[in-house]
Amino acid sequence: MLRTTPWLAAALLGSSAAAGGAQARHPLISLPLDDPAYVQLDGLEKTGCRVARISPHRPYPVLWIRAALDTARSEPRCAGPLLDALVERFAVTIDVDSTRLDGIRLGAALTLGATAIQEGEFRPLWAEVRDPAAGTPPVVGTLRGRLTWSTGRSAVVVAEGYGQTHRRNDPHVRGMPFRRTSGVVDVSEAYVAGMAGPFLLSFGRVEEAWLGNGRESLVLSAHGPSLDRIAASVRWRTIEARALFGVLSTVDLDPERDSLALAEPLRVYRYLAGHALTWRISRRIELTLGETALLSRRGPAPDFTYANPLIPFLLVENDTARALEGNDNNLVLFGAMRVGLGNAMLEAELHVDDVQIDSQDRTEVPDQLGWRFQGTVPLPGVWPTFLSATYTRIGGYTYLREAYSSVYQWYDLPLGSELGPDADRGTVSMTLWPRGTMRLRAELGRWRRGAQRIDDRPSVSMVGHAGEPYPTRTAARPAVQGAWTAGAQMDLLGSTLPLGVSVEAARIDNANNQPANSTLYLRAHLVATYRFRYP
Repeated sequence: MLRTTPWLAAALLGSSAAAGGAQARHPLISLPLDDPAYVQLDGLEKTGCRVARISPHRPYPVLWIRAALDTARSEPRCAGPLLDALVERFAVTIDVDSTRLDGIRLGAALTLGATAIQEGEFRPLWAEVRDPAAGTPPVVGTLRGRLTWSTGRSAVVVAEGYGQTHRRNDPHVRGMPFRRTSGVVDVSEAYVAGMAGPFLLSFGRVEEAWLGNGRESLVLSAHGPSLDRIAASVRWRTIEARALFGVLSTVDLDPERDSLALAEPLRVYRYLAGHALTWRISRRIELTLGETALLSRRGPAPDFTYANPLIPFLLVENDTARALEGNDNNLVLFGAMRVGLGNAMLEAELHVDDVQIDSQDRTEVPDQLGWRFQGTVPLPGVWPTFLSATYTRIGGYTYLREAYSSVYQWYDLPLGSELGPDADRGTVSMTLWPRGTMRLRAELGRWRRGAQRIDDRPSVSMVGHAGEPYPTRTAARPAVQGAWTAGAQMDLLGSTLPLGVSVEAARIDNANNQPANSTLYLRAHLVATYRFRYP
């Protein structure tokens, strides 16, 4: 029998009437990170379907999703309601009529979110525990409009604008308040994507998350707004490479706020570069190595030397052809491994912000590391079910630098883990799938955080802090904040009317690192969306 590669099969994938309009979904569209398909694909993989693994980097283009689903349909262990729901939506059928992708496609989505908070707001986890009035508003509405234009399969243009009734406590908002209201009007996505053979190039504004799960990552998370960047990917059967170069923000280093010996504020221009290489040794073993560079420049011109994905950033940093004076860059190495053991899956990730090799340095400067371990095992039962245990630890001074412009942040939001620096969290969760579009999840966990914060100004120098207890304490924050957490969640993951309901409880000791008795904080959240030809 003639066999086709996933790339050839994906290039021929088209539509069917049963998919409800899937025929117009362009294969190069990057699926937004809040799309229900990410949860379904994760569930499919963790219930034993190894070939549902698409990439360590998100977002996924529709092309890659269709290729993975086409392969999964030939695997008996992948059969079930999860695969059926995804295949129906993404229309994994053969169709060579590319003219159906020509022209303009319009879509929209209306989302309503309702939140109830008791005692105080503790989301997002990197922020302080604060009064409910400073937390997520009781009701928030968001209207999105999306335009897609293409002239075939090799290129697509996407633009998405949105209006939101309230921007408070939403880290994904990058726009200023709309006139004198509490709301915001902005562009969330705007990019051009093109493909030639295995090479995929994307230019514009898109959310990016590398490693981790969902929006969470030690290396590059999507807890903040979309990035303006240029990104390139190349994929073969066993090798995948990805690189990006993007604009972050500008920071005015103020003599008073940053304790600097300056006569007037100093404006610093910040950029982010990264590249990673993934080797799929087999369906059960995957290795990823990469690095990022947060570039701080005292002029608006970016240093495109870091845009070369073939040169390690450490070598670029020490190139004598470059003028280093006045720049303070933050280089990070990272690695990850995924191993399948029978039906179980083990994941390990390491974020290396700084490691002291010299013995003299080790007596003064602590290592700045972050790591994450996760084990997942499917459970027998009538419904697809799996149990997961996860532990994440971010070192006391990881992500931090003496100059605030070099801290691994974006307008006070972490570019890495949702925990921020100086925190750890362990969780055990059980997930059930009664249907391919319905997920039930329960979780128990322990969360701690020390005195360091991603948004502190002046920022903290790690020099002189070697050997400190973990998590750290300071005179201003003398106690370690600890919490037992529990949560339950139900998601209806239909592509037209997704709905999510969650309840969280956190019994927090020493809130905000101040000595205090335990307090029970409760948070309930409901989000419902109507999606019309979206995305």
